[in-house]
Amino acid sequence: MKERTTILLLAALLIAAIPISSTLAATNAQITESRANYNCDAMQARERGQQREVECVQERCADCDKIMIQERAQLRELERNTLCFQAGTAGNSSVDCEGFALQLMEMHQAKNQQGIASGR
Repeated sequence: MKERTTILLLAALLIAAIPISSTLAATNAQITESRANYNCDAMQARERGQQREVECVQERCADCDKIMIQERAQLRELERNTLCFQAGTAGNSSVDCEGFALQLMEMHQAKNQQGIASGR
């Protein structure tokens, strides 16, 4: 009787383990796919930024500095959110937001200093 109960318990565990393992495998595949998609998106954003910088140098347009700063800010925000997601934090803590705001202010100050130096 005891052997029969043991066999039934093992069979029940095996039956329960199969759906759990397939669910875990599917979840892992979705996470891997989303990370791969982010890497492609980030690379495309970087390439667009680099292309924009080249176009601005060639055209010497007045709005290029503003556009480049906006694109860099968007790229930094995307990277920051992704790093926070990978680290397991929400990315909305006041320390993170404060650091990001300081970086944006530094970029804006650098842009203004470049404008003053060039006589704009």
